[in-house]
Amino acid sequence: MDPKWETIDNIVKQWLYGTLSQQVLQSIIKIDANATEVWASIQPLFHENKDSKTIELDDELQNIVIGDSTIMEYCTRIKTITDILANIGVLVPERNMVIYAIYNLSQKYAHIATIIQHKKLVPNFLEMRSMLTLEERSMQKEQSHLVHASHSNNASTPSVLNAEHQNRNQNSHGNLFGNRFSSCGMVRPHAVDVMVVVGICSGMVEVEKGHRCTYQQN
Repeated sequence: MDPKWETIDNIVKQWLYGTLSQQVLQSIIKIDANATEVWASIQPLFHENKDSKTIELDDELQNIVIGDSTIMEYCTRIKTITDILANIGVLVPERNMVIYAIYNLSQKYAHIATIIQHKKLVPNFLEMRSMLTLEERSMQKEQSHLVHASHSNNASTPSVLNAEHQNRNQNSHGNLFGNRFSSCGMVRPHAVDVMVVVGICSGMVEVEKGHRCTYQQN
């Protein structure tokens, strides 16, 4: 065999072997077989499984669900399945790819899915993917704003609680003077000028500036 041709033949064989699973490779490998003979051994295996593989892939395509995948991951899975089907001679119309993708989206994409379904001209697969990706980014941005707002509210809670605590302390200090009058059997005055209490007697309070305020005994 011509050395150049032998080199090319070996390259093709290595490529064919690289596309096979270990189980299939062990069933067809032969010593000193050329690329043509290797291909002749492989071809019947794939033709025998063509119908069952088509049914399996078509079922997977029709029942595919987005789950926790991103739109890009979801659409890539659909495209991969249709490419495998095309490789075994089964072409999936692009319109069908769009329909499969829309009908198996989760509920949060219901709005954009309805818009796509009611378009006068059904978008192609790439256009549909772009529309879904924009919707996904919009929802992610809205979710991010909600999380930020929630964190802001949680951060303000300690300040509110501290203010309420200070108000309670002020109220308790404000009532202290009045409670002392009640414990002495006195009734609080209706109005008192701003003054400093110097001493408390049995029924009289002496106050700075010479003013006196008499408290009625109970």
